[in-house]
Amino acid sequence: MTDTTELIERERERLLVQRLHQIAIAKLVPLTMDDLSGAATEFQTVEKRGGFYDMSRALLAAGWELEGCILLLATWNTLPDSSTSF
Repeated sequence: MTDTTELIERERERLLVQRLHQIAIAKLVPLTMDDLSGAATEFQTVEKRGGFYDMSRALLAAGWELEGCILLLATWNTLPDSSTSF
């Protein structure tokens, strides 16, 4: 392959990945606090090791929005329940 051909191929791949990301983001469904509260209640009955949702809510209430969201996202595995397919 020539340098020009390689550059064109890389750009095509980059554009394809970018488009796939756009499609995936468009399929996302916003969660409400009611959704999270219901899931947290169910989670507490199954998982006895710790209440990461409660810790996240406490961080949010104390004004630490970013940290609360990061804790929640880092500790909840939503992949098995994901309805989005790529």
